[in-house]
This record gives sequence, structure tokens and C-alpha cells, in this order.
Amino acid sequence: MKTNWESRAEKYLRGLLLAFAFTLPITLSLAEGFLFLSVIPGLYLLFRYPARRPGWRDPLTIMTLVYLLFVLISFTWSSRPLSSLRKIHRFGFFFLLPAWHLAWPQGQARSGLRRGVIALLLGIALLGVYDLIRIPWTLLRLPADLPRADRLQAWFDAGNMRDPQIYLVGLCLLLPLGSAPLGARWRAWRWPARVLYAAGLLLHFKRGAWAATLLALGAQWAMRRRWRALAGLLILVIAVLLLPPVRARLAQIPQEFNPRTGGRASIWLEAVPALRRDYPHGIGWHALKHEDLAQRSRWLQDLNHAHNNLLQEWVELGWPGAVIWLVWMLAALGRALRLSRAGDPATSAYGVALFGALLGLLLNGCVESNFRDSEILMTFALLFAWLLMAGRMPAETPPAE
Repeated sequence: MKTNWESRAEKYLRGLLLAFAFTLPITLSLAEGFLFLSVIPGLYLLFRYPARRPGWRDPLTIMTLVYLLFVLISFTWSSRPLSSLRKIHRFGFFFLLPAWHLAWPQGQARSGLRRGVIALLLGIALLGVYDLIRIPWTLLRLPADLPRADRLQAWFDAGNMRDPQIYLVGLCLLLPLGSAPLGARWRAWRWPARVLYAAGLLLHFKRGAWAATLLALGAQWAMRRRWRALAGLLILVIAVLLLPPVRARLAQIPQEFNPRTGGRASIWLEAVPALRRDYPHGIGWHALKHEDLAQRSRWLQDLNHAHNNLLQEWVELGWPGAVIWLVWMLAALGRALRLSRAGDPATSAYGVALFGALLGLLLNGCVESNFRDSEILMTFALLFAWLLMAGRMPAETPPAE
């Protein structure tokens, strides 16, 4: 039987975690605040009530700890240890893995997952409403006589790297979870939410996020053998490609793969190989700066990361760190894939949803170093926590209808 203090700590931890999930798409400062505040009741429950402790032998948990330990060891050879040390608070993001279990212990995984996903989806919806107001308002304030090409570029520049990836996660979570796992009351708003997320994704004009979303959704529909939905997605893509702003944005892709234009190719083909030669053991975790890249590329623009997660890990942590990170990500994808094949329909739906969200983020990470972005890193940690929770669902008795 729960004591009064245990019930209070559980209540506070649940509230803080749900507040974190809701604010994550909206504001970094509030999300980080709620997350770090959750450490207080979380540690109390962890050490005061051993029966609530999660297991530590799960491969995903082990790989998380191995990566964090290797990062700590890398401080001994970091070229800028103070830069690495300033980001050490990001280790706290992975407290989400045990925290979600501590808040919803054995027998409550379904409830914890459902509430967390709904909180995140509501936060993404609020972000979508904000973007649908902010971006058009930005365009309306442009001078009336501004040339069309400059107006289009201003539209492209109004977007950012982070928000499209949040919409990606929302679309991938909502696709298989829009009915049974989230409850019947959510069926009415799943299509308005999808339209809102898709509009927000489109308005940011980030080509990598577009491609990653399409591939992730396509993989989800293929996993569930929804061939008609795949055909509908193809028709929708063709219709979007007819829009002049979309064609103009896609026409700029060759610039990214021409080293002389200073885009990603100048990083991948010049700066990264030179950094690997100069720092064979890695330059240090979060130690890479713009000047490190600019000194090793003749045409580099104002870019301060490798624009590829694996290359970023290789440059900062050397090849051992890159291998550990890759195995870690493959372990997460593998776990989601196994869950998608579970006999329990709700567990399978969560497996498909989490697989699509992780796959989309990792695909976008082929052209962006999104693992170095605080909001996206917290999103990774949150998805990992939910993977662990979903793994407990088959052992639990489904709630009565």
C-alpha cells in the first residue's frame, strides 16, 4: 500500500513529466525546467522505494549508459573541455528513461504512455496554431515592392530546423495511434491534427524534414500493409510538388551538393576529412565550432556543425564514439520494430508509431546534426523512455472497456 509521501511524489512526478511533454514543442526553457524539477520526486522514489525501480539490463538502457560513460571519458582528450563541460546538463535529459517508469510503475504503462503521447500531441497542435499565425504574418510585413525571388527566400528563411522535426514526430505518432490506443474520444480530432501538423511542416520549407517525414510515414504504412494509404500519399506528394514555392525550394537542392557554394558538400568533402586527420581521437564532445570548419574549407558558409549525426559523432568522439552511437540508435530502432510485431494490438501500434518517429529523426539526421539540438535530443530521450514503457505493456492486463 502506498504511503502518503509516495503518493505525493508520484503525483508531482507525473504532473511534471506531462508538463514537460506538453511544453517540449513550444518552449525549451519551460520544458527543461519541468524536466529538471522532475528529478527531485524521481530520485526520491528511486531511492526510497526499491520496488518501483526499473530494470537496468535492457539493451537500450545499457547502450544509453555506455554512450554517456564514453562521453565522460572523452573529456580527457577534448580540445575544449570547458565547452564540453558546459553541455553536461544534457545528461539529465536521459533521466526520462527511468522517470517515466517511476511515475507509472508496473501495471500502469498503458496509462502513462497514453497520457504522455496526448500531452505531446497537444503541445505540437499549439505549436502548429502559432506557426500558422507567425509565418503568414511575417510575410505580410514584407515590403509590397519586394521582388518575387526575395519574397520566396524570406519565406524560406522564416522557418527553422527544429519545428519541422517536431511535426514529423507528431505525424508519425498520430498515424497508428489515432484510434484505439489513445481512446475513442480522440478519433474526432485526429484528422484536423494531421492537417495542422502537415501545414506546419510544409510552411517551414525544410527539404530534409519533408523527405524524412515521407519516408517514415511510408515505412509505417508498409509495416501495416496500408497500400491504399501509400498510394494516397503519393498523390498528395505530386499535388504539393505542383506548388511554385515548393518547386522553387527544391530547385535549390543542387547548391547543397556543390562544394563551391559553401553548403553541406563543403563540410562533408573538405572540413570533416581534415578534422578527422587533425583530431584522430575526436575534437571533443560539443567542442566543434564554426572556425574549426571554416579553417578547413575554402567556401564554407556560416555553419557550425557537420550537418550529419554520424559524421558529427565521428569528428567529436572519434570512430569508437561514432560506432557506439550507431549501435545505440540501431538498438532503439530494433526494439521499436520488435514491438511492432507484438501480439497485443496496442503494443504493436506503439511500436509502429515509435519506429516511425525515430526513423524520421534519424533520416533527417543524415542532413542535419539534430542530435546536438536540445529540443530534438530531449525528444530522442522521450521516445526512448516510451520504448521502455511499451515493452512492459504485453505483460499488463488491458483495461476493461
